[in-house]
Amino acid sequence: MGDIAERAIIKIAITHFSYEDDLYEEKCKEIILEHCNSTNDVRDYSLLFSDCKVDINKDANFITEFMESRAGKK
Repeated sequence: MGDIAERAIIKIAITHFSYEDDLYEEKCKEIILEHCNSTNDVRDYSLLFSDCKVDINKDANFITEFMESRAGKK
């Protein structure tokens, strides 16, 4: 997959992350964690932590996995 396509997928997953439907949120978490180790471009991930998309209590496991990933170390 090309860099442009991968960035587009990540942006869409981040955009849909905070939807009310838990199915969307779980799928978005899965997509983000899958791609966060394969890309060197971490600019888009900052969008997760703006506009209250991530709930520190509800998403604690996701945050931990993300921070331990390659993207979390940059």
